[in-house]
Amino acid sequence: MKSVKLSALALSVLFLGACTIHVPFDTTPGYDFRSYRIVFEVDPDDAMILLDGRLIGEAYEFSMPESALRLQGSRHEIIIKRDGYYEEVVNLRDYDSGRITVRRRLRPLDPRRTVASVPPSEKPIARTVEPKALPEDEGVPPEEMEPAAEESEMDAVNVTLNVQPAEAAIYLDGRFWGIAPSSGKIDNLRLRPGSYTIEVARPGYVAHKQVIEVKDQPIEIVIALKDSKGDGS
Repeated sequence: MKSVKLSALALSVLFLGACTIHVPFDTTPGYDFRSYRIVFEVDPDDAMILLDGRLIGEAYEFSMPESALRLQGSRHEIIIKRDGYYEEVVNLRDYDSGRITVRRRLRPLDPRRTVASVPPSEKPIARTVEPKALPEDEGVPPEEMEPAAEESEMDAVNVTLNVQPAEAAIYLDGRFWGIAPSSGKIDNLRLRPGSYTIEVARPGYVAHKQVIEVKDQPIEIVIALKDSKGDGS
């Protein structure tokens, strides 16, 4: 009887071993290395665009393919915001393509609010004004304008930026300029001589801000953000 019990126990162990549940490997999607070009068609078109908590401009500034917002990777927070309207959040992972057109009509906070019509007596009267020709001595001949444009371009100095980590947002004098590429090197920035404030920020890192002096010679700026977790402050 004892041998029968031992045999039954051995069979049970073998059966359970054969039925072991294998947990699959983590299937969480990995990091997204896709490049994005984002065009905004927003009503109203003066709504603010916030990237990772920073204002980068208004919607109409990114409404054409040539002025599209360019980003590397989908781990960015994009918010469309305007006073008197509900804000909209854009999740890049909702889109299959890297070329995105974000169409949004913002909802007023008070849907009953309407624009009051102007009484007929107060409506401005449209008038057609014929343009006046400039006197001959005030006109600038085209041949005199071209050298001025060339001279302005010659005054610009090449500024090379080396920024780490990749995808850090770059701001020039408080306005969004672009995103650091994977190589970190940016060599298409041309500035006229003078003082400029450069800010670099990315979530999870300590933001960097510095003033640079551009003179008559090309310069190179190296900026490496520190991990905020390793910051002792």
